[in-house]
Amino acid sequence: MYRFAVCIYTLSSPCYKALLNSNTLTLPCVDTLKKMLNVLTIDCSAISDDNLKYIKSKSQELDDEEKLVNPLIDEIHIKKGIRYKAKIVSGFAENGENKEATSVQAFMICSYFSSYKEIVALVPVTCMTSEDLFKLTC
Repeated sequence: MYRFAVCIYTLSSPCYKALLNSNTLTLPCVDTLKKMLNVLTIDCSAISDDNLKYIKSKSQELDDEEKLVNPLIDEIHIKKGIRYKAKIVSGFAENGENKEATSVQAFMICSYFSSYKEIVALVPVTCMTSEDLFKLTC
């Protein structure tokens, strides 16, 4: 029952609250679900220590000229959906509490003087604002 409840709540919290208030199903309260979601590992796709180590190791292979890079930002639209696999919940936007991601903000670098390109981070987001973008880049 908890799995079903978490699925409904993550897909639509207003729908879950309506089902809970209708008393047609015996469901855990919203606070219990929030506690459960806090215990689970949430997939955060922002730049990690592993990404930084990889970029640093790649930069050691480049000449000084090749290290002159242009930062690129792109938005990739994705299908909404919350996924649970191997005790990891993914699909939530990093710029909204309990909201599904509708796009992925891609941060890349591209060398001016060589063909070197690298994706630095992929961040799931929804309804991006300039403030959200500022927080992601600082």
